[in-house]
Amino acid sequence: MDFMVWNIREQIEMGLSTEVCYCHGNDKNEKFLGTLNEKYGFFEKIVALEHPRFIMQYRSASRDKFAEKYITLPGR
Repeated sequence: MDFMVWNIREQIEMGLSTEVCYCHGNDKNEKFLGTLNEKYGFFEKIVALEHPRFIMQYRSASRDKFAEKYITLPGR
């Protein structure tokens, strides 16, 4: 936990935009990042995306749909 907080702070200090955070993973990753964000207020908004491994492993027939979703993300 301490390492994650330190790492995010370091990236923000290097000029990382805090307007939108894109999170790979809709379940545990999103919950963990959301918990950190509630406590520390790093980002204005977190957008959870399906993890690329999940897409390729379980939804490869629909990968074009997911690619389009990634391309048209808000904040791009």
